[in-house]
Amino acid sequence: MKPGHLLFLTGMNRETFNTLQRRGHLSFLDLHTGDNGEGDQSVDRFRPWHALGLKAFGMLRAIGVSPDAAHTSVHDSWPDIIRVAGLLNEEPRSTLCGIRMNDIGVMDTWGWPHPKSKGGKPIATSHVDLTELWADLAKQIKQLKA
Repeated sequence: MKPGHLLFLTGMNRETFNTLQRRGHLSFLDLHTGDNGEGDQSVDRFRPWHALGLKAFGMLRAIGVSPDAAHTSVHDSWPDIIRVAGLLNEEPRSTLCGIRMNDIGVMDTWGWPHPKSKGGKPIATSHVDLTELWADLAKQIKQLKA
């Protein structure tokens, strides 16, 4: 998938994308790419899970989560993002991606709960549902390939 495809699928403009990437907020896009291991970053290096990660990042920003917190949330939820997008045939630990104030009043992400959390309900949360995002995104990706 080309960078332009990512921008089209996520509704992000190129200037915003470049600024976020330059500031390190999109470092998750370097995970599980089409790099051949020899440093060859082909034009088609992005995969469907990158689109899902970028879409989750954009949705978190749209609901008011800061770029740093959105980046951390997507990065911490990356194992679940690649599971939802079909790279691994395992059930995700959580289908939610975002930040939460856990049951002991400490901020964490859905990807990596705070070790002292007792597993209770969060006090507050800002998150997106990865399975819902993926359902819409998968249809758009199929149309791109057609």
